[in-house]
Amino acid sequence: MRQKIEGTDKFSLSFDEGAHNCDAVATDASDIKIKYRKPPIVERALVVHAEMSEEKFRLKADEWQAILKQEFPHVEPVTEWVLAVTEKDGMPVLDPTRQTMTVRHTFWQMAGKKKDHGIQIWPDKIAFNLLGGIGNPRDFDELEQLRQKWLMRWASHFEISTSTGVTLEYVNLLSNETLPTFVKDAGLKIGDALRLFQVLPSSLHQLHPPFDFQINVEGETEPPSSFRAHCITLEATQKVPTMQLRFTASTHKPERSVPIEKVANEAQIMHDLILRQFDAYFTPEAKKTFDPICP
Repeated sequence: MRQKIEGTDKFSLSFDEGAHNCDAVATDASDIKIKYRKPPIVERALVVHAEMSEEKFRLKADEWQAILKQEFPHVEPVTEWVLAVTEKDGMPVLDPTRQTMTVRHTFWQMAGKKKDHGIQIWPDKIAFNLLGGIGNPRDFDELEQLRQKWLMRWASHFEISTSTGVTLEYVNLLSNETLPTFVKDAGLKIGDALRLFQVLPSSLHQLHPPFDFQINVEGETEPPSSFRAHCITLEATQKVPTMQLRFTASTHKPERSVPIEKVANEAQIMHDLILRQFDAYFTPEAKKTFDPICP
């Protein structure tokens, strides 16, 4: 059964109750794991969270940065601000007593002029990053190789024995290059590609960028986790709208304490959670274009 709602110049929506299963696509309740040769993933990141005092981080950070520079020579410090807004005389003003600044240290190995893979460090976490691109989705195993090589060295250097959990994020790029069969009249038929846009709760069905929204749900895993799907339109130089769909799965909670050696298992569980959600969010028609590899 197909119900279709046409947009005009930008997006159009549709809903298809059918499914292919390679000939059966995995569902949320399924144990089937289907891989894709050409998923629209362009970036992957694994974050391991931990508790560390600012003093310990400052004392040991310079030596750790020198170690990382040997393999990741492209270094970029990034300043991050968290600002708080309060009200004064009926007007919003910044509260100087509640603003904080954090420096994120980033280290990259380059492939020509482009960043290929790297490590980022904060006082309370370390991130392993893979940057791919269209037709180069990278792989979870590559993240695992980075983690295996560097996590315990980081933990040993900063004297960390426990973690508060992990966060895994995959960034999907939805554009005329990753979804070429879903482009019509300079518009992206996003409803044909994503179940997220199957039905709008009104008689108005024409979508206009930009838009930015997210869905947060319980991950229903052990250990407990959360899952977030964040969809945002990007500024594009081409006429066809471009979007990012970020899938983030996390076991991180400040009150948790897990032996650092066990984070690999949690990362695998979060990877499996994202795979299930990837299969649930994209339509069968879209997944066929990602070149599925049947189990």
